Amino acid sequence: MLPYTAEVNAASKFEPIRELAESKRALGKAIGSDYAVRWIERNNYVELTKHTMEDRYVDLESKEVKDAMGAMAELRDTQDWVHPKLIRVLTALKGLSTLAQQRFNFSRKQSAGLSIVERVADGKGLFQISSRSSRVVPVMEDSLGDPVSCATLIEGFAARVAELKMALGITHLLFIEKEIGPVGALPMMAALVAATKLPAVVFRESFDQLQRSMDHPGPESRIAIVYDMVVSGDGIKIVADRVQEEVGALTVAAVVLRAYGTQTSDLCTAAGQRIKLETLGWDTTEESTYPSLPSRVGSEARNSSGLATAQEAPMPNKTHTIPPGTYTKENFPEISEGAQRILNRIRKNNPHFAASSLSVQALPRDEAVVPTGVRLKDSGMPVGVRLKDSGTPIGIKKIKL
Repeated sequence: MLPYTAEVNAASKFEPIRELAESKRALGKAIGSDYAVRWIERNNYVELTKHTMEDRYVDLESKEVKDAMGAMAELRDTQDWVHPKLIRVLTALKGLSTLAQQRFNFSRKQSAGLSIVERVADGKGLFQISSRSSRVVPVMEDSLGDPVSCATLIEGFAARVAELKMALGITHLLFIEKEIGPVGALPMMAALVAATKLPAVVFRESFDQLQRSMDHPGPESRIAIVYDMVVSGDGIKIVADRVQEEVGALTVAAVVLRAYGTQTSDLCTAAGQRIKLETLGWDTTEESTYPSLPSRVGSEARNSSGLATAQEAPMPNKTHTIPPGTYTKENFPEISEGAQRILNRIRKNNPHFAASSLSVQALPRDEAVVPTGVRLKDSGMPVGVRLKDSGTPIGIKKIKL
């Protein structure tokens, strides 16, 4: 069944990087129901590679590795083992992988001696950041990849860590290799170790464990987590409790680039740890109150790095919106009569949509929504109603009355 490599048996030697690359190419070429088979096969290789010498330095000739290879080869020789419902799910996931990225422009924010590269969404688009939405987001690798911003960012983090070292007795820095999302703070590890003279360790989320190091933390250690952004704080709190469970070390502080929401000085974990939160910037602005900035393409002054310089703009008044969330017909918030009529027509003429839930992001109550695949004439839409792509979640577009 494999068009790209010879059949593998239990006695074959596993070549992690080659197998991973070839399974990725096969997935990219797959169509129809074959995509589901290749997707599962690809993920099997990812999981197997995570537990080989490429990541864990284990014996590739061990019985465990050979058993895993044999099991995959046996599955490959089995016909029609993928359930139709799973094929439907994975086909939908393939659709997600082809979605265009949110359109944005780069801007440089100067504040308190820091130079931070930010992404500013075009038009009325919003970035989804954990459980919040925002028009502006600082992705850390953007700043770390910029010569001007990189130096100030490292200096800012180093200064915060130095203060915490004196006040709380920090003995170790901890960086998180995230399972999803941007790379985060990990690229700063070498620079901060050099600047603060503190040893650093890495927590790998995909393994749910702390990597061993020469100066490994123990029960007497006091850790400061270095991270990129905080919304709920779960990315920090969960790791802190896991590290305490694994090696007994306490996490007493966290230093982040940007925090969102109501300002707080501490994060409290499920296990009762209290973590002092230090951030280089707070964003307490609701997503509906961000200024409507013009597209920064060719019209604004640019500095020597080619980045636009952010301009202050007055905040508009809040609009009365439906909070972000997932709703059904029964619990959908009150909206305008016109918007409700459109939703009723969509549900009446589209049974599948009538039974499904609906996800929205800060949706004004004088607008309605329709799944991308629903045609206007099937939905009984009034003449003159136009679709407007407003950066709403996958598969959803707005209808402006």
